[in-house]
Amino acid sequence: MTAESKNSVRISGSGSAAGGVYESVSISGSGTITGDVEAEEIKISGAATIRGRTRAQSFRASGSFKVEGDLEAREFECSGSGKVAGSVKADLFHSSGALKVEGGVKTREARISGTGKFGADVEAERFRSSGALSIAGLLSADSVEIALGNDCQAREIGGEQITVAQARGGLGFLGIHWSPRSWVFSAESIEGDDIHLEGTHARVVRGRKVRLGPGCRVESVDYSESLHIDPEAEITQHAYTGEGTPPPVTRGPLAPPDISGRGGGVTCCAVQLGGREIHNPIARLMVAAFGILLAVVIVGAVLFIVLPAVGLLVSLVLGGVAVLLLVLAIGLPVIMLGAVAIKALLLPYSLISSRRRRRSRRIARRP
Repeated sequence: MTAESKNSVRISGSGSAAGGVYESVSISGSGTITGDVEAEEIKISGAATIRGRTRAQSFRASGSFKVEGDLEAREFECSGSGKVAGSVKADLFHSSGALKVEGGVKTREARISGTGKFGADVEAERFRSSGALSIAGLLSADSVEIALGNDCQAREIGGEQITVAQARGGLGFLGIHWSPRSWVFSAESIEGDDIHLEGTHARVVRGRKVRLGPGCRVESVDYSESLHIDPEAEITQHAYTGEGTPPPVTRGPLAPPDISGRGGGVTCCAVQLGGREIHNPIARLMVAAFGILLAVVIVGAVLFIVLPAVGLLVSLVLGGVAVLLLVLAIGLPVIMLGAVAIKALLLPYSLISSRRRRRSRRIARRP
């Protein structure tokens, strides 16, 4: 249903409207706007397609949207899934969903906490991201903060203060430790004034102060004031480009940078037991089952003291999940081994049957 007045368009359910100049555009169902749109406010909470250039003071989308042209807004906010076929220009650019911009982005402040893919340059005064980031061009900002929540990449980075940090956190108990996976940021070149990198693979890094932390692999480093290299960083060559006598290169553990919006979490974790990471899925199931059993004992005991009925119910639920994981962890290998054993036992019979069939066919072909 489309409700269109002199100064506004409202689509709830399914409908379409022509482009034009409006006070507000609201789409809460499935809607299509055909043509260029200019409005004070555009709000999308369903699925929307705008087939034209879009201009608004406020553009907010919490569903799925597609703009088949350039988008210009004072405030741009996306918390769902979106695609812009052109470029985006906004004073405030916030994305916490999955956003793809085929062109570039120009903004004062960019904050990305989901997945962001950009087909051209991204220019901002302050840029912050935590998640999956892909920039086909240059990322230019006075302040760049990237918390790796997935593998990220940019062709080039230029700015005054540049920080790339790996995800941190985790839980250790009785020798079992869950720690975030080490994601990687890849770039051709990184150039700035104050640079602090972790988990970064780059061809060239140039800066006044350069600090390379764990997981860094850099071919060439140029610095004009100081260089600090963590033991877990790999550098092919470095050169002092400042004036006077080169200062000594500092080597040793590097304290992690303190930035907001770090990545990581249960979606990107590795399981370790006794300091070794577990890759086998069956072993992961067994470790998970063991962890749930510990939770059954701890949570059940605490709740049983406070609320006996609730504690018993929680213990039964967690215990059932743990038993199911154990059955899967033990049952799947048993089934696989049983299938292999049965096939091995039936192999002689299969060979004999195959020979008999071939012999019967030869006899049948005789005149």
